[in-house]
Amino acid sequence: QNIVQCLARCIVADQMLVVADQYPVVTMSHDEIVTLAKVAQAKKCLAFMIKIMSTPPKWGEGIPLGAEGGSDLCYSK
Repeated sequence: QNIVQCLARCIVADQMLVVADQYPVVTMSHDEIVTLAKVAQAKKCLAFMIKIMSTPPKWGEGIPLGAEGGSDLCYSK
């Protein structure tokens, strides 16, 4: 379990850098990125993040990734 979580964290950290170029990242965990976007941009932001988080890094080509998410006016799990 720890190895898988570490690998997930490494992948998400790389993805977070790409996301941060477009939207401010306010927190993350080993498998989650939370950003701040205007309400009018929420759907565009989510689609962008799902695309980025579903794409494996070059060094991990072939790793099956998927992503899901949502938006809210405040952070909730």
